[in-house]
Amino acid sequence: MPASQRRWSVFAAAALAVAVLAPSGPGRAQSYEAQLEVRVSTLEQQISQLTGQIEQLQYQNQQLADQLKRAQADIEFRLNELEGGGGGAKAAPAPAPARKAPSQGSAPAAPRTPQPFTPTPLVPPKRSDAGPVPQGYEDQGDSLTAPQEMGAAEPGPAPQVPGFASTEPQSYGLGGAAPVDATAAYNQAQGLYNRGDYNGAIAGFNQVIAASPGGGLAGNAQYWLGESLLAVGRPGEAANAFNAAWSMDPRGPRAPDALMRLAQSLVAARQDRPACDAFARLVADYPDAPAQMLRRAKDQQLLMRC
Repeated sequence: MPASQRRWSVFAAAALAVAVLAPSGPGRAQSYEAQLEVRVSTLEQQISQLTGQIEQLQYQNQQLADQLKRAQADIEFRLNELEGGGGGAKAAPAPAPARKAPSQGSAPAAPRTPQPFTPTPLVPPKRSDAGPVPQGYEDQGDSLTAPQEMGAAEPGPAPQVPGFASTEPQSYGLGGAAPVDATAAYNQAQGLYNRGDYNGAIAGFNQVIAASPGGGLAGNAQYWLGESLLAVGRPGEAANAFNAAWSMDPRGPRAPDALMRLAQSLVAARQDRPACDAFARLVADYPDAPAQMLRRAKDQQLLMRC
């Protein structure tokens, strides 16, 4: 075959190959792009699922951290009671809180006592499922009138917050006799709470409060009474208990926790204005509280437009 014909044959074969392969090129490219889009979409879905799982784990971790912190504060309080000789005491009330100065006058000093809330009229809930009017309010037509002032951390009648006048121990099916050993009753009530028997814990913590009014384990019992009441869906009564726990020791290690739970109970009871007051009190009076707690209080203020 002449060289010219050979070259022409090679050229024709190459042209034929190009003609055959040319239509399949864009199709293959489009198929590859479609596969990439599917893979990218799958990865985006997986990332979204992982993000949701991370957020859920962060929330659970925060809940566990809060429970651990409350348990540590409770253990510390009980150890202090034992070291101070307060464990196993009878139902004799303490004459005065430990922080009071031994004054010879008739008016003992109460330094650094938090200022009272400024009460404001509250609009009652309009929804049918809003629940009963919280204790301490008097129905006066279109508004609920809050108590006038929260007092200092004095034994006797507990101070008040707007919307919840009574912080004295309440009876929840208790017998007439007080327990012989307040510490044993407290430990028993704490065990009931840990096992999820919240109604039994409510009765037990009320026994402790009745056995040591105004002192001893009463403050801790009021706090866990509030937790038990929240667990059974009684936020109004829980707010009373948290307010009493905070008022008994407004400068103690548990005070920020008690005030935070008071505010959250008020939110659950749909009492937004006093809840805003409680969040503001927490931020203003406890700047050394855990940063995460203060951040949550500020976020709640923004959410509620306090």
